[in-house]
Amino acid sequence: MSPWIRSVRNDARLRLLCLPHAGGGTQDYRTWQEHFPATIDVCPVVLAGRETRMSEPADTDLVALADRMVTDLKPLLREAPVALYGHSMGAWIAFEFARALRRQRMRAPVHVFIGARRAPNLPDTRPPLFQLPDPQLVDAIQERYAAIPQQLLDQPAILRMFLPTMRADFTLLDTYAYHEEDPLDCPITAFRGSQDAVVQATGISAWRHHTAQGFQVRPIPGGHFFLRDSPDLLCDAILGGLRAHL
Repeated sequence: MSPWIRSVRNDARLRLLCLPHAGGGTQDYRTWQEHFPATIDVCPVVLAGRETRMSEPADTDLVALADRMVTDLKPLLREAPVALYGHSMGAWIAFEFARALRRQRMRAPVHVFIGARRAPNLPDTRPPLFQLPDPQLVDAIQERYAAIPQQLLDQPAILRMFLPTMRADFTLLDTYAYHEEDPLDCPITAFRGSQDAVVQATGISAWRHHTAQGFQVRPIPGGHFFLRDSPDLLCDAILGGLRAHL
């Protein structure tokens, strides 16, 4: 089995690859299969630097990461069509993964679902985080995203183990240079938390420029991590976008 995906259902008609937010792993997606029929195989993607791949350095180049994922997953990608969901950092990875599929002449995703991330062609108006010293990096992540669990903040020795991956993830985001390419030949649905103070509605609506097919913006109750606040509603919306492919 590929290190990127722990297990797959060989009889699935469609695979939904799920990509994590910065500093995150597969935990947010572990119960998602319960919301989907057996014909859809929910596949949380394990990135380097976390979980079963803790011994590997986390990636800092988004485009190179996407290209390598496609290369490594080609046998799996040829077995069944795929859809993509990416949350926050994972949204940009999903986008570049879809473009890497096209560069490597692979089948396009049937749908790309974007969560909690502005369109990649828009500049970030906030200062970068990746070069901050460790204490300031932790403070800045908490101030901007409130992404680090309190139990981890209460255990500094364990937190230090995760900091290299967090820094690598923000290096990946802060140094990403968007390059113009043709719009994707698949629909995009972009989700935004109704109380998200990080991502503005204009940043979500700008995703319409990246598809030559259908586009929707879907509000979901919750903040930046609405996938935890409203998992049922999010999964139902994704399933609705995939029914035509089952």
